[in-house]
Amino acid sequence: MRKPSTSLLVLYGCTIFLSSFLLFLIQPVFAKLILPWFGGSAAVWITCLVFFQVALLLGYFYADQVARRLRPVHQAGLHIALLAAALLLLPASSGNRRRPRPIAMATQRPSGRRRVAVHAYFHCSLMIGGAFFGSMCRDTRNCS
Repeated sequence: MRKPSTSLLVLYGCTIFLSSFLLFLIQPVFAKLILPWFGGSAAVWITCLVFFQVALLLGYFYADQVARRLRPVHQAGLHIALLAAALLLLPASSGNRRRPRPIAMATQRPSGRRRVAVHAYFHCSLMIGGAFFGSMCRDTRNCS
């Protein structure tokens, strides 16, 4: 097997760095977006942190399994299909139609931190889960 050139390794390194930077930039921005919807409690921040870490772990596990079991041509097709599906499911805006009513204005206030956490996790999964998961799907075998 041929050893990759230095410029190609630098390109891979920059691409991975930029991808990781953007993924971890999304986390606080999205948490800040949904924070007022659920009353601004610490449970929302912690739930977003847990959601993004679990999605990161599952995305890397998925990418590893796909890299081991599929040929590169099929990997590319699967990744493109997943990203296209995630883009179709991604909300176009954060308008009032898609977001839940804030807790302070809701008629039935969720009881306790656990219920707020479950609702926040559910909304993270629906609104950004597919795109976040799909963006982590890359084959790292070519970098070594």
